[in-house]
Amino acid sequence: MNANQPRKRRTDREKYQWTHLPLLLRSNMVQRVFGVSARDIQRWAKEGRLKPVYTGLKGKQPKYPTLQVAALLGLDAGLPAAPVLVGQDLRETITQCTAATLNRFRKEIQEDLRQELAALAVARKPERAPARVHAPRRGAETAVVAGGGTY
Repeated sequence: MNANQPRKRRTDREKYQWTHLPLLLRSNMVQRVFGVSARDIQRWAKEGRLKPVYTGLKGKQPKYPTLQVAALLGLDAGLPAAPVLVGQDLRETITQCTAATLNRFRKEIQEDLRQELAALAVARKPERAPARVHAPRRGAETAVVAGGGTY
């Protein structure tokens, strides 16, 4: 690095791009996602429920992987007991896990609305009935299109 170049601040993406390493706990992030205070984390560490990961940063301060915190909070936050990582950003999986409970309800409501709207459209204009009612994108069900192929 040249001495005359200013030091570039790393973005979040660069900071957390190594997905094989545990994402180290940033207490503000965990507070935002789980509503946990740093004091709770310290208490759990004292009780031995969290295993610290010692990094080479900042004089070997212990940090706690968010996955462990997520596993501890699994019952409270309505998460699966321990969210599983498959080669993707840890922060993503945690936010997905917490959002999953909301999305489940949201999807159910959306599906109900979609079916009701389709039924209304058919009832209102029977001569212009839709060729197919949108089937859920994921799933085994396939709707037959007017052309004869499968959707």
